[in-house]
Amino acid sequence: GAAYLQTISGVDAANLPDNGAILLLDVQTGEIRALVGDALSYGYQPGTVLHPIIYLTGFLNGHYTPASMLMDIPQPFPGSVEGLVYTPINADNTYRGPINLRDAMVSGLRAPAAFVAEREGFAQIFSVGYQMGFNRIASDNDTGLSLIERGGDVSLLDVGYVYSVFASMGTMQGVETNPPGSRRALNPVAILRVEDAEGNVLWEYDSAAQSSQRALLQEPIAYLVNDILADEETRRSVLNNDESALQLDRPAALVNSLTGDRSESWTVGCTPQLVVAAHLSRNDETPLSVDADGLQGAAPVWQALMSYANARYGLAPAIWAQPEGIVEYAVCERSGLLPGEDSPCPRRSERFLEQMPVPPEDTYWTSVTVNQETGLLATSDTPNYLRREEVYFLPPLIAQEWWVSNNLPLPPDEYDTLSVPEALRSVQIFLPQDFSYVGGVVDIRGTMDVDRLESFQLRYGQGLLPSSWFEIGGVQNTFTPGTTLGSWDTTGLSDDFYRLELLVRYIDGTPETASVQVTVDNTPPTVELLTGINGDEVLYRWPGQSSIPISANVSDNYRVVRVEFYHNGALLGVDDEWPYSFEYEISGTGTETFRAVAFDDVGNQGSDEVQVEVIRE
Repeated sequence: GAAYLQTISGVDAANLPDNGAILLLDVQTGEIRALVGDALSYGYQPGTVLHPIIYLTGFLNGHYTPASMLMDIPQPFPGSVEGLVYTPINADNTYRGPINLRDAMVSGLRAPAAFVAEREGFAQIFSVGYQMGFNRIASDNDTGLSLIERGGDVSLLDVGYVYSVFASMGTMQGVETNPPGSRRALNPVAILRVEDAEGNVLWEYDSAAQSSQRALLQEPIAYLVNDILADEETRRSVLNNDESALQLDRPAALVNSLTGDRSESWTVGCTPQLVVAAHLSRNDETPLSVDADGLQGAAPVWQALMSYANARYGLAPAIWAQPEGIVEYAVCERSGLLPGEDSPCPRRSERFLEQMPVPPEDTYWTSVTVNQETGLLATSDTPNYLRREEVYFLPPLIAQEWWVSNNLPLPPDEYDTLSVPEALRSVQIFLPQDFSYVGGVVDIRGTMDVDRLESFQLRYGQGLLPSSWFEIGGVQNTFTPGTTLGSWDTTGLSDDFYRLELLVRYIDGTPETASVQVTVDNTPPTVELLTGINGDEVLYRWPGQSSIPISANVSDNYRVVRVEFYHNGALLGVDDEWPYSFEYEISGTGTETFRAVAFDDVGNQGSDEVQVEVIRE
């Protein structure tokens, strides 16, 4: 077995691991093939090992998909003690901004996991973890978000057994036992046969005993977890490190990391046939002198044991076959939303549960035409040879400060003015602003040099470079500063880009023009309000069913800014990110009326209403 262990160079010898435990588990039978070190005792910090359970909870609740956009930013969260805050810091001290869930999960990033854990709540995360095979995760006083990196109380055996459920596509294999303190229905198989002194078989882990397996997850959900954790290419591109210590001759779904205090190194990974869990630490509990990602810690041990076991048992490479209930869509990078017909977003293929609503069209990526010399927005006066299309990602509000502070590109908000600098222009339009969304009757505000004014005219045209123009009102000869220039009725116009211009002629014959580019949007969002996991549950039995999941399928021709959820006319809450959903806690029987109202950038709104009957069991 030692021949399989790599020699790791460049390691600081000051605080190398001097304590370790490993587990080798047969996925198909639940048999313990090898157990070395203190693998049964509790007291280990789970750290990133717990992340798949956090994301699994989000999948089960229908709140997230592998494409969901998460925030990898330095976001402070309420701490476990009132008055304190917790700000997750990734192991490499690097944040990546808006990121797809797949990228965050396979890389063990802490900040995105904290966002998911805060939404799902550790009470529910623990419940899912116990169902999956944990007997203990943390004490009742250790449920703050910092548990994603430090604290907690797990055993190596529990961790390996939980991952075996993922590896077997959602089925727990093992033997029925009822030891004190056990939360799970089955346990790993440590004994295959019991005989008396005469050799009579008193008990045997035979086919009858193996039939006690438990189906805990639907295959498509287990498949998604394995597919993400086995995505070596994505993990390598996100972390940008040398992962030779994790490479096998076959796919493996794995988690590899150090705990937040750097005192424990975990590598837990599985194939459809085997689970190997490796844990290294020091007896004095001081930080380990290995790299931040733990590739110099438990990773080489995991790789060596997995390679040796595959060779010893003659196991050919195997993959998790994609089950029915999985669909694939092309989605936009970062946002995870569907690209529209003319969307400029970079795309990737992603897998989804078939039962999940199709993501809406992307509204975060945009393409603008700029003057390549000035970098400003092109106008009708910009020569064609200077015009260039540029693609930009518009981060959500929560990430804008991080985006700007890291000097990431945003589209220019000023027009190219080759002739006269903006500060010297006497004619300007203040409202509506460039690239704003408008609808209904639009109040136009601006300025001009009234002492030199001969006349002015407002007009609009469709498109970036209109081929025809339409006057707004007639030619006017006077203007009072601070008053409206005119009103533009857009109610009969098709939703599209429009150029609005203010044409001024001064008494000396000098013409001057100001213009803004706006989007007319008079179409309200469409809303379909769904109740229950499947979207069509209208009867609930209380108190057996304690809550009603409600979600809204919302689409808009441009951008949805928020969805408000109401219960019997009272506001439940507001959700400004897809998927738009809310959980209503049932407090009694009766007819409950839920309503979702969606708003776009202009303020157009659409709504839907559903009634649910709650009866007593």
